[in-house]
Amino acid sequence: MSRTIIAAAICLLFSFPCFAAKENDTLLGDKLIVPGVRVGNIYLDKSATYIEKEWGNPEAVTPLTGHIRGKLLFYSSTKGIILITERNRIKAIVVVSPVFETEKGLKVESDSSLIKKNHSNGAAIGEQMIYKNEGISFLVKAGKIKEISINQPIESL
Repeated sequence: MSRTIIAAAICLLFSFPCFAAKENDTLLGDKLIVPGVRVGNIYLDKSATYIEKEWGNPEAVTPLTGHIRGKLLFYSSTKGIILITERNRIKAIVVVSPVFETEKGLKVESDSSLIKKNHSNGAAIGEQMIYKNEGISFLVKAGKIKEISINQPIESL
């Protein structure tokens, strides 16, 4: 099971408010979601220590057990971001705010019909649209994107 699917399943349990981004927040950077790479200036597979140095302690930390032994670090109400870490490395980034968007213009609250127009070869699992080769997935509810998750792309065998 991919990390994106697990992360999405965990995040389905929570409801996140949006936030007002500060213009001078260096980690938010350009607010661009780059599948399989980064969100703003938060990069996959980097140490989560630099995030805590910049933003302070997360609002909440939830340990993960089972297939992934890591943590969920919640910065959702203040930054619109949830980090999934393993051994203090960022393994996935979940975006819950419309402040961030992909180069193709997809963001939280976008119409879900835009997903298939901009991405191909995905799999639908429940409310998730997963594009594992691209390193991006979308949680869709009532025809709107509610979360965008990025992780390392997983090549098909």
